[in-house]
Amino acid sequence: MFSKHTVFGLIALFALSVAALAVPRVIQYQGKLTNLSGVGYNDTLDMSFRIFNTPTGGIILWTEAHTGTNDVPIVKGLFDVALGSITPINLDFHEDYWLEITVDGNILLPRVKLDSSPYAFRAAIADSVVGGAGGNTLGEAYNEGGPGA
Repeated sequence: MFSKHTVFGLIALFALSVAALAVPRVIQYQGKLTNLSGVGYNDTLDMSFRIFNTPTGGIILWTEAHTGTNDVPIVKGLFDVALGSITPINLDFHEDYWLEITVDGNILLPRVKLDSSPYAFRAAIADSVVGGAGGNTLGEAYNEGGPGA
């Protein structure tokens, strides 16, 4: 018979393994900010990010502000932000989305169209599986009539 501690340990291990396998709910975004002469900034600035379903106008579907202690460091013009690290991104990504970036109060134009990531390709494979059967690899999914076949 299993002890209560063993059962609890197995449940905790299962929960941790499921969490480790979950698709991240953040979008890593990298960019470069330069002045009109093309020289990259070295600074730490307020940035905010908003997602729309249109390239111009439209309704804000998600927003996140990186201000105060969450200001974005910029080194030689380069910055890196984990979108969704402050405000969860609760969009289903069933349509095209555009990212609008505001730096120190200035909206950068045009908006950036969001494209697929490696996890999205894996999700496309899962969507192609019928009744739990089908390809377990990207190549098998494509060869068996999955996405892009």
